[in-house]
Amino acid sequence: MQNGLYGLALGSARHEFIRRRMDCLGGYQQRLAGQLGEEQAMQLMYALYVQVVG
Repeated sequence: MQNGLYGLALGSARHEFIRRRMDCLGGYQQRLAGQLGEEQAMQLMYALYVQVVG
C-alpha cells in the first residue's frame, strides 16, 4: 500500500530530472545549429547520443 501512495512520486521526480537534462541538450543543439546548421547539428547530436547510450 505504501508503494502505491509514494512510489509514483518517486518516479515523477526522476522524470523531472530527465526532462531538465533533455531541455539542456535541446539548448546545446540549438546553439550548434547556429554554428553548423540544423542538419549537421542534428547529426552530431545523434552521433553523440549513440556513443553515450549505445
